[in-house]
Amino acid sequence: MLAGDPAGAAAALAEALDDMVRVFGDDHDHTRTARYELARWRAQSPASAAVSRAVHKARRMFI
Repeated sequence: MLAGDPAGAAAALAEALDDMVRVFGDDHDHTRTARYELARWRAQSPASAAVSRAVHKARRMFI
């Protein structure tokens, strides 16, 4: 369904990430992994501003 569609994959993962934050919290390993994967998928799409925001937020979680 999302093969070859980085923007679609990022959108689907963003929805899942919202749920993970709500269920597990911001500091949970699953949430952190999803945030990393979201940044990775966004990096493959042309929306570079979204990439920058996602990477910045993911980095703050690990520092």
